[in-house]
Amino acid sequence: MSFLRRRTFIVNYKLQLSILLTSLGYVGFLLLVVSVALFAPLMLQLRHPDYNSTETADAALQILYLHETYWLPVLLTLVAIALHSVSTSHRIAGPLYRFRRICDAMIAGVLPKPVALRKGDYLGPEMDAANGMLDAWRGLIAGAQRDVTTLHQSLSRYRELSTTARTDVAADDLWNDIVRTEQQLHDTLSRVQCEA
Repeated sequence: MSFLRRRTFIVNYKLQLSILLTSLGYVGFLLLVVSVALFAPLMLQLRHPDYNSTETADAALQILYLHETYWLPVLLTLVAIALHSVSTSHRIAGPLYRFRRICDAMIAGVLPKPVALRKGDYLGPEMDAANGMLDAWRGLIAGAQRDVTTLHQSLSRYRELSTTARTDVAADDLWNDIVRTEQQLHDTLSRVQCEA
């Protein structure tokens, strides 16, 4: 019943419509084959009627019976499959919508927080991989920001030391801190590589 509590059934119209049409196409093909198998022999028997034959009367009665009992279950089956197809496609389209939001946020320069799926959604391992990627980027960015802050502070102190003409030992130690921090920043940023 959680399907009926949703406010939005169609999240990705193109994807969900294609899944719905594909599902209904398969069911329609199956129904066509079954309908032809049921009705064709009876219709062929009526095509060459022998009005005095009980076989022709039986065929006519069978066709009437099939028309009375066959089409309502077929229609209900199509409706049920359509509803299930929309529900199933929603379990795929919802995670894809979240993936798109992650990509849009990163394009805008915002690293989003980890994303959770709803209970019953598909693509769980893929979302775990995307969240792992976000965590890795969060660690890289935090390290780079920390190193940049340290480098900025060290450069500011070095500038103060160079203008006040303090001891050369303090300036040399500070310069070594700057070089070490620059190397850490370089190492952090070199972990990010762009594919050619």
